[in-house]
Amino acid sequence: MVKAHLDESHVGHERAKRGEPWTSSEKIREEEEEELKREQEEEEEESEDEESEEEEEEGYYSGKRTTRGDTKPSSRKKSKPNVKASRRREIEIKDPNKPKGPQGPYMCFVSHNREKIIKEFPGIKFGEVGKKLGQRWSNLSEKGKEMYNEMAEKDKERYRKEMEKYVPMSDTELNKLKARAEKEKQEKSENSGFKKPYKCSERLKTFLNGQETISRAQLTSEMWKYFKEKNLIDPENKQFVVSDDKLFKLIGERRFRAFGYAKYLSKDLIPM
Repeated sequence: MVKAHLDESHVGHERAKRGEPWTSSEKIREEEEEELKREQEEEEEESEDEESEEEEEEGYYSGKRTTRGDTKPSSRKKSKPNVKASRRREIEIKDPNKPKGPQGPYMCFVSHNREKIIKEFPGIKFGEVGKKLGQRWSNLSEKGKEMYNEMAEKDKERYRKEMEKYVPMSDTELNKLKARAEKEKQEKSENSGFKKPYKCSERLKTFLNGQETISRAQLTSEMWKYFKEKNLIDPENKQFVVSDDKLFKLIGERRFRAFGYAKYLSKDLIPM
């Protein structure tokens, strides 16, 4: 079981607070899913009047408040992310020498009690650990929170002392780190499973007019190109596609969700 990173600046901080998984394998899987989703969204954005809906989530603890000393985590609504802006956002590089930010009372509580819950409930799922931590924190009396308030104050003092000795990394060094990170990201993208070539099945080969190999990313582009060129987007609900005869022979459905086309073609991409 992976422990929560308690520094509020850590990428897993907010997710750990909500009890969501962020282990290495899970992170890799989610990144691959996000990459495919971005490919699909880039194609769909070219269509006019495209509408999308996203549920808002409530009832999780606010990391910004708890790590700053708030002993009463509050619920809030999760704002809708700006997909276009997130794609354009450059890699942010933080000074690795900068001291970790101080833990708030809640994160001190998490650090002190996580292993206890894991031992108390053998085999408990990662997300459930976070939920139980949140429940126990909510039920903890003010007197019971005093210890964690004291721990938070000590950590603030630790942070203050470390910041006094901290020497920021120069812009030149930060730019080198950024260039290295961007290179690694590019290499990862080029080696991604979504750009890996597959052999086309006979029916997919026929649909693609004789093309023998294709990557998942290329297939996404080809499918959305076909949807739009043939005017197959359902005007009543643009999340769906209405098949013409050629597409029906490939997909096997007269009407299907556009973003779900890949599940119908999983057997048509043959590993090389």
